[in-house]
Amino acid sequence: MFSIFQDASGNLHWPSMLAAIGWVVAGVLLFVNLWFGKLDRDKSGPWKINEEQKQGILDLSAKGT
Repeated sequence: MFSIFQDASGNLHWPSMLAAIGWVVAGVLLFVNLWFGKLDRDKSGPWKINEEQKQGILDLSAKGT
């Protein structure tokens, strides 16, 4: 049986194996990063703005910009 991780002579093709391992590691790190980002967002709660910021937003929306 032929595998994508073999060369034409049937030996292991290390660049292909290392690339596949790299993609798996990158995927795991991506999902771990997304998970910890979600935990940080949940911990910080919803956005809070003070009255000065709120008034600035209302002024900008009243100008139509």
